[in-house]
Amino acid sequence: MHRHRIAAFLLGCWILGSLFMIFVATQNFATVDRVLAAPPQEAAQVFQTLGPDNARLLLRYLAGEENRLFFTTWEFAQIALGALVTAILLLATTRRVLAGITGVTLIVVLFQRFRVTPEMIALGRMVDFGGGSASAILQTTSTHLVVTVDLDASLQSEAAVGEHVKVEMPAGNAVSGRITAVSAVAQSSNGSGDSGGGGSAGPGSGSSSSSSTIPVTVALSGNHSGGGLDQAAVSVAFAKAKAKHVLSVPVTALLATSGSSYAVQQASAPHRLIPVTTGLFAAGYVEISGSGIHPGLQVTDSQG
Repeated sequence: MHRHRIAAFLLGCWILGSLFMIFVATQNFATVDRVLAAPPQEAAQVFQTLGPDNARLLLRYLAGEENRLFFTTWEFAQIALGALVTAILLLATTRRVLAGITGVTLIVVLFQRFRVTPEMIALGRMVDFGGGSASAILQTTSTHLVVTVDLDASLQSEAAVGEHVKVEMPAGNAVSGRITAVSAVAQSSNGSGDSGGGGSAGPGSGSSSSSSTIPVTVALSGNHSGGGLDQAAVSVAFAKAKAKHVLSVPVTALLATSGSSYAVQQASAPHRLIPVTTGLFAAGYVEISGSGIHPGLQVTDSQG
């Protein structure tokens, strides 16, 4: 019975020690921010000499070294605790389940101490000062399709983050997209845009062969496949101007009158011509306004 109590006490110490180490590790890094936010006068002079970025880098390195020391020491303590608890449970009971559980935990701690922790320490020190000579160990790419457009710099005003655009996919179908990034730096371009995961700018929406361009990133709305292609050319239509709450008719409903004026013909008798003022043109439709133009008005269309 006493051995069970001792084992339970040691297991409690093991658990509490692990929780305490988590608290210490997080607080060490939080202390860096607290010190930099309100440093003592003497420390503030040193930080000013080092510069804010270098001061933060140095303090975080020191906090990382403390954490590495604490965790290494605690792992050795866990090995001792694990071995002691396993031995007590083996002697205290004929059931070997609890002893087996602590034995497996001890094996995990041993593996962590001698295989995992050295690698973590080496990687931690490698990136503490901005990576140094570190090299990438893993690279990933997103599975979401995006479009990169090399937009002519003179058309920068047409691209704004958050604006919606239409993208014609390689299969010929049009999907909606939203501008997620517009570069503030113009680049010299000698050709049309390249694909950025989902495709490149199509004719009319990219750059000319010798002009400066601005990279624009468009995210496609919904889930769309690239037709089995990693990269493909697409066509992107930007909204050059917008008009809300207007009336529009097919362009083929316009009738040219004297000069450069236009009119539409009323579909019902007496089929009179109604002068109109045109506005924006888009997708085969034209905005019209004028006296006698109202919602529901039916007009003739030369294309039927």
